[in-house]
Amino acid sequence: DGRFVGDFVAKPEPAFLAQRAATWDRFATRARAQLEGRPKEKIEITLPDGFVKEGLSWSTTPLDIAEAISKRLAEACVVALVEYTGPVQAGGTPCVAADGEEDEDDDDAEA
Repeated sequence: DGRFVGDFVAKPEPAFLAQRAATWDRFATRARAQLEGRPKEKIEITLPDGFVKEGLSWSTTPLDIAEAISKRLAEACVVALVEYTGPVQAGGTPCVAADGEEDEDDDDAEA
């Protein structure tokens, strides 16, 4: 029925946590290195009210935009919808449109 048999005693440092943390660190280090290698180009971010803010590709986050508008807004925000209006270079990975179709115009699609 899904219940523990006997008394459950939580251990302060289960053995699997060290392996999980090491795996996370390995993936995070690889992701940071890939992100650092991507070109930082000026982009325009259009807000729902039509206001346009400038940012840098692969750098500016929705939180950065919210903080630039208002610290209180940034603290209250939990979600952002990102819609791309132009091609996105995905480091050799084919870009996929919202409808699930591969973007045939992506130069990196064959890489």
